[in-house]
Amino acid sequence: MKCLYCGANDEHGSYCKHCGNEQAATVVESEERFADDDSDLLRFVGKRKNYYARKWRKMESTNGVSFNVCSFLFGFLWLGYRKMYKMILLLAVVFLVIDFILFLIGYEYTFSNNATYIDTGIMFAVIILYGFYGNKFYKNFVEKQVNKIKQTNGDTEKINEEIERKGGVHWFGPIIGLLILLGVYTVPSMFIPVHVNDVDQVKLSTFTEFPDVLIGDLFDEVFQNGEWKEVDEASISEYSMVDFVATYNEGGQRHDVTIRFGVHEEEEEELGVFMITINGEELNDLETAEYLQFIFQNYNQRE
Repeated sequence: MKCLYCGANDEHGSYCKHCGNEQAATVVESEERFADDDSDLLRFVGKRKNYYARKWRKMESTNGVSFNVCSFLFGFLWLGYRKMYKMILLLAVVFLVIDFILFLIGYEYTFSNNATYIDTGIMFAVIILYGFYGNKFYKNFVEKQVNKIKQTNGDTEKINEEIERKGGVHWFGPIIGLLILLGVYTVPSMFIPVHVNDVDQVKLSTFTEFPDVLIGDLFDEVFQNGEWKEVDEASISEYSMVDFVATYNEGGQRHDVTIRFGVHEEEEEELGVFMITINGEELNDLETAEYLQFIFQNYNQRE
């Protein structure tokens, strides 16, 4: 038998050994076998019904596991394309609840890592879940929709019309899915306060005298071997302490610099320089102000 796709001779198997495409006889057989159970499900699926017929058959022997490339790669966009808007809504609500719980337990986000372990873990869990169980979710959705249509319509012709009308795909479904996600999760989550750890709170802040540059970027440019760390033993009432420890080379001499910031525990935007030490010697208030000006001037010269 010749393959319909590449023309190569292939006498064995349901798939061509040369190009890997499934042969037409197998596709038809898969649809017919599924149609014996419930052809209305395939009528509801519409586009690519043969694909889902095969996947749903396979699920019967794999406890519902059946990989779907589209659901794995496109997630909620695929859900929208297949009109599963309620599932997108559920997903958005779950994400919102998780963010709210993290806020309640005082979870701290670390922006220097670009993504937190919890956020990354949830994201990959959802991707894997929809990749391996997307076909099962879709079958459950199709069965519920078809049963609902049959319960509300007694005439066979009307049932078929309603199945075709409510089934299939929507090219604008992904847009609807995106709007649901934005409206239910993204926008509301902006009103949930975010706990930022003290180090990032300092690094992402600016000096009043130098408002256009983040403190973290400023220090990275001026100093060498910079390291940030929280100093729990140095914390005082209502303030947490953060140290920036680095070196600065001037005139061929190396200077060990420690700049200590205090971050208010209640008003996180309230922070300041509590102490500067150079080579182990603490600067007084006037010297501290002068050294900060020295840092600003040094940065401007490098720019």
